[in-house]
Amino acid sequence: MDKGKSNPQHLGDLIRHRRQERGLGLRVAAKMMGISPSYLSRIELGQLYEPPSGRVLHLLATFFAIPISRIEELVPSRTEELIAEDSMGPALQALYRIGVDLPPEVQRKMLEAAVSAAAVDEKQKAELLDQIRKILDRAQNKDLARMGGPDDLFGFNIAPRKLSGAGVERRAGRILRSRFEHEPTIDDLPIDIEALAEFEDPDIRLVVDSSIDRGFKSQTGPTVLGVSRWSTDGMLRELVVHTDLFESECTSTRRRCNFTLAHELFHCIEHLPHMEQSCPQELRRGTVHSAEASPGFRKKWYQKKRKQKRLTTFEEWREWQANRFAGAILMPAPLVRELVAEISTDDLAPATSASHRADQIARATVDSCGGIVPLHAVFEVNPQAMAIRLMTLKLVEWDEDDTDD
Repeated sequence: MDKGKSNPQHLGDLIRHRRQERGLGLRVAAKMMGISPSYLSRIELGQLYEPPSGRVLHLLATFFAIPISRIEELVPSRTEELIAEDSMGPALQALYRIGVDLPPEVQRKMLEAAVSAAAVDEKQKAELLDQIRKILDRAQNKDLARMGGPDDLFGFNIAPRKLSGAGVERRAGRILRSRFEHEPTIDDLPIDIEALAEFEDPDIRLVVDSSIDRGFKSQTGPTVLGVSRWSTDGMLRELVVHTDLFESECTSTRRRCNFTLAHELFHCIEHLPHMEQSCPQELRRGTVHSAEASPGFRKKWYQKKRKQKRLTTFEEWREWQANRFAGAILMPAPLVRELVAEISTDDLAPATSASHRADQIARATVDSCGGIVPLHAVFEVNPQAMAIRLMTLKLVEWDEDDTDD
């Protein structure tokens, strides 16, 4: 079913429309074309400070069976010579990379000097300079007021809907049945959460971006994994995933990305629309949810004593709902129970706690889709997420100090 625009008016809209028509996720389409998912995402969102090169435009036209003349119609007229000659683009890119850590005014002077020396007419120079000034303004976060400030307080003071764990599970089940047109089976695993997130609602767009981390990273990766927010114009919801997660070839990072996608999807389909009903458009743009990375410790998670957590703030309730949804959509309860029934705890080593037992079961092997693999790998999640899901479903008895988070 085509949920895209029937007559896209911008290059990015056209590419995204054709990609979704073919049922391709960002990662799959980018890999097939030999470009990075984050670059394809920026093309679709119109976030490049210059249009793609002639080579990339030809690649896009060929891959998506679009007449190159149609793509050129959608590219602003000032870039026609740049696309044809492909001369200024790489030079400006290289120059910006050299000066990226310099003060904004120095960056501006470097780029303005490069444009002044270019063999283009005065009108094109003026247009390029205007474009560069806009880029540098964005680079200084002047258009990111929606990422913080007083507007956020307005949004976060709005109470979320009262949803029980069972209610969140039912919501996830309805989405899965709609996606597969039947009750999910073992053959449907792992859930392709990227495709599900992108095609669930035409007003949600997937964005791959590293700027959400605001320049701070831990030794093990970004501190902000994902963000759900309104687009700048307040019309669309953006599900943003950090570039390092989305493009990583590391198995554990990819699985972490899956959970982040599912978590932020619930913010997009439940919490942002709920806030839309409670505040005017000019204020709702300030609303943003972010998934923070947990600090890493040498001690294993199930060896830590955790006190029962009480949810006291609206944001804690929203995060609990999003986590419960992520577990339910990635690890459907009936399929978890079906596979756990195959595992004999008699074959496992003695456990020190229920959390430890859950971790053992999450790593135990099962026969799924013709292969013997760990339980957590069947669902493409990390062992801790699988273990918490087992405890949430009470497939492992609770310890006194354990908690469902």
